[in-house]
Amino acid sequence: MKNITKKFPGVIANKNVNLKVFKGEIHGLLGENGAGKTTLMNILFGIYKQDEGEIIYKGKKVEFKSPKDAINMGIGMVHQHFNLVDTLTVWQNVILGHSEFVLKDEKEKLMDVMEKYGIRINLDARVSTLSVGEEQRVEILKALYRDAELLILDEPTAILTPQEVDSLFSSLKKMVKKGLTVIFITHKLKEALSVTDRITVLRNGEVVGVVETAKTNEIELARMMVGKEIVIRPIEKTRRNGKDALRIENVTALNDEGIEALKKVSLTVKSGEILGLAGVSGNGQKELEEVIVGVRRIKSGRIYLYDREISKMGVKNRIKAGISCIPEDRLGSGVAGKLSVVENLMLRDFEDYGEFSLDFEKMREKAKKLIEEFDIKTPSLDTPVSMLSGGNLQRLILARELSRNPRLLIASQPTRGLDVAGIEYVRKRIVETASNGTAVMLISEDLDEIFHIADRIAVIYEGEIRGVFDRDSVTKEEVGILMAGGLL
Repeated sequence: MKNITKKFPGVIANKNVNLKVFKGEIHGLLGENGAGKTTLMNILFGIYKQDEGEIIYKGKKVEFKSPKDAINMGIGMVHQHFNLVDTLTVWQNVILGHSEFVLKDEKEKLMDVMEKYGIRINLDARVSTLSVGEEQRVEILKALYRDAELLILDEPTAILTPQEVDSLFSSLKKMVKKGLTVIFITHKLKEALSVTDRITVLRNGEVVGVVETAKTNEIELARMMVGKEIVIRPIEKTRRNGKDALRIENVTALNDEGIEALKKVSLTVKSGEILGLAGVSGNGQKELEEVIVGVRRIKSGRIYLYDREISKMGVKNRIKAGISCIPEDRLGSGVAGKLSVVENLMLRDFEDYGEFSLDFEKMREKAKKLIEEFDIKTPSLDTPVSMLSGGNLQRLILARELSRNPRLLIASQPTRGLDVAGIEYVRKRIVETASNGTAVMLISEDLDEIFHIADRIAVIYEGEIRGVFDRDSVTKEEVGILMAGGLL
């Protein structure tokens, strides 16, 4: 790809990007969220058309008007979110949309592809019965079945357990030995170092460097990604053995479809501790967050905050009782997108600024202090929060929730989508909050994060708690087994 430029209204997603991928290699495309990685690959796959530049594939200049053109040229792409039909079998999903086929012959071809690349999966299994890792294999099989020679994987480990990640990396290395070429999109440094041969680093839509994986390290890659030296140090925490702050007893709750999402969940979080909740996305974490803060009713069971039952208490009273929340959905639940920065910072506490009319001057003074303390980058106090970057949006939510000195903090996916420096900042603030006596429930799909800052770890699978452990008494591999529904 030569001098690729792609513009969207108000944004240059890619600027004069040059990318060279050798046949038979795993090439890492590394960068923070918003660096332009996926946009670049969507151009290569025919989803977008570049505004400037050209694509050279197998020595020839090519133009892809649609993904069909790219597929016909031997390029396949597995997106972050899978496109599978749950009610169909594996092999039906694979051949779906293929223009000409004879069912018996196609099944035999599929088995040949699986044998060649070492992919193991039951072709007759319904997709609805598969694990997330198996669904990903189906997507890869779809691409290989269409004779892909270049396979693009977009953040392929985002929803996998540690064991599934290891299995994926092993499979990719085998596939490359059989002649496949892979472009591996990621923002995770350790992944890029463990599976790739070479790495191209993007920052703000531009290439900042190309390195051989064997000749680089995390510190160099982090500097290239962020633009400055990033030193990741262990976060020290003063651990307190406080009393039970949050106590959940046999709580059952339904999801939006009326199906049990939580099944007799029992947990405790002590004041001054961080309890990490580990699980693959969609196993009840969202519903657990919602029943604690009060936006979802429970079917049965009880919830206590410092021995006071709050099971039927409304959201407003739970906030007054000392519950703060960093929600998973920042824009949807964490802020009011059309309101200003100052209004969102005061969102929990409007009553403190006047009974009949608001003292806007006092609100602005408080907002200025929070913006300075939490280093929120905003054009002005009156800027709509929807205009802020993801990192600054998260800092705003942190500022609002932590400035209230909560007794209980629910932090759901608090560092998702942030850059390296942003991740360390958010983790440090959460640890400081716990050190000051607040009980913290950290809901995260990032096991490294949980093992980095949690005191105890609970594992949730299909709405059930599969175990609770002191952090030092369990390994990531053991937690991964429980996350996938296995037994220790």
